Amino acid sequence: PEVGVNSPATAQSDSNASGGKYVRFGDGGSQNSGQNPYPDRGSAGFTGSPSSLTVIDSSSSAPAGTMWTSYGLRVTSSNVTLSNVHVKGGIYASGGGTLTIRDSIIEGGAAWYIVTLRENTKIDAERVTFRWRDGSPRIDAENGAGAVHLGAGTYSDSRIVNCDISGVADGLQIAGDRWIVTDNWIHDLALGPTTHNDGIQVFGGSGHLIARNRIESGAINGHSTGAIFTQGGSIGDLTIKDNFLDGGAYTIYLENGSVTVVDNIVGPNHVFGTRNILPSVTVTNWSNNCRGDSNGNKLSPCQSLSP
Repeated sequence: PEVGVNSPATAQSDSNASGGKYVRFGDGGSQNSGQNPYPDRGSAGFTGSPSSLTVIDSSSSAPAGTMWTSYGLRVTSSNVTLSNVHVKGGIYASGGGTLTIRDSIIEGGAAWYIVTLRENTKIDAERVTFRWRDGSPRIDAENGAGAVHLGAGTYSDSRIVNCDISGVADGLQIAGDRWIVTDNWIHDLALGPTTHNDGIQVFGGSGHLIARNRIESGAINGHSTGAIFTQGGSIGDLTIKDNFLDGGAYTIYLENGSVTVVDNIVGPNHVFGTRNILPSVTVTNWSNNCRGDSNGNKLSPCQSLSP
């Protein structure tokens, strides 16, 4: 472990977040737009006009292959596609096959998750904003739910690409094999009295790619775990590349797995240090990981981080 100073991050009031709190990072300064491989703040997810989207918030608006329930939209059929929609209540996907989401806003608020995957239903999401619905109370805030939350099953070959993810305790939870998680902005995670917040938590599987993401997970002592956190008995061939990573007790927190970590920028905000890699981890390649400022710009010359 690396010993560091406590982060200047603060918990700010927001009715969307657990207990009225979320973790706010960054000062809105220069992000070196267009020169970093990961997105600027506000540039990922659905960036069009919400008024252009078809609202789904009741039985009358639920599309084919789905039904509206007290816990949001339930996807009951296999291989359902949702495009240009605004789901106000979250999604429970149990139909199997692939849930495909494009150019949409998905808001939690009817249950503890934003999207939960069940019955081996995988997800393919691109240009989607996952967030908590404005004014909706937090439900069961302490269970560590992710914006994409996994139930029992196998969720291999899922994709989360160019999405804006906020408003829950964890950004993404990964299990199964061959997930592609690229070009996303994960930020403003919800705080509760006992939440342990992770930007991305990897539970298992092999062949995952986490690349070109801006992950600002917050650094609140007693709550934050890692911008990326591996915690599983069998994690193989995990690649973490070209990301901006900021926050966490340790920003890169690896407990298990075979991992490649290259070309990342690690921000200044953390509780204890920039990385904690346990002896059970096999680091296949660690190179060109440099310190950056709170906006994701690499300090020059590179202040290299060793594993």
